[in-house]
Amino acid sequence: MRRKGLRCAGATAGVLFNGAQMLHHQPNRGAGVAFYQPFMRASMTRSQERAYWNARRNVPHTLPTSQHERQPMGHLSTHVLDTMHGCAAAGMQVTLQRVQGQHATTLKAFTLNADGRHDGGALLDAPAMAVGLYRLVFAVAPYFRARGVTLPQPAFIDQVLLDFGIADAAAHYHVPLLVSPWAYSTYRGS
Repeated sequence: MRRKGLRCAGATAGVLFNGAQMLHHQPNRGAGVAFYQPFMRASMTRSQERAYWNARRNVPHTLPTSQHERQPMGHLSTHVLDTMHGCAAAGMQVTLQRVQGQHATTLKAFTLNADGRHDGGALLDAPAMAVGLYRLVFAVAPYFRARGVTLPQPAFIDQVLLDFGIADAAAHYHVPLLVSPWAYSTYRGS
């Protein structure tokens, strides 16, 4: 049984022209198959086809170079996951503080939503972002006690204090916390 369509040989082996769609194996771009646009027909020359794909691949990705062109887009966010129960830490109390020397000023206190995040979006939005030292205080022991976990008195981890610096106020800083009653981990997320 013969398939409909025209198969080409030679340098374009693997090309099948079939009605409104053309499939083409591209060995220099991996073993994948690219689907061509319906307007592309067998009448396209190889150089026209190459020019089309080169133009799509070489789209310039430029970023603003001057400070005036740059829009302030920085913000601070957090996300807490309860690794003991395998879920978001809904209901955990969190406090955001600005640290200056030995003094910490509370900027915001909130309760995490069902997704383990701040309900109001970013903790600090672009206008509020400033270079400096900050602290997130997570009330870990009260959260686990509220979930029915029996903890010793005093708890091994009562609060997690994460001190971090914001060096670029126009950048996005995401501070996630993975926590159980006995361990925690954090990193700068994206």
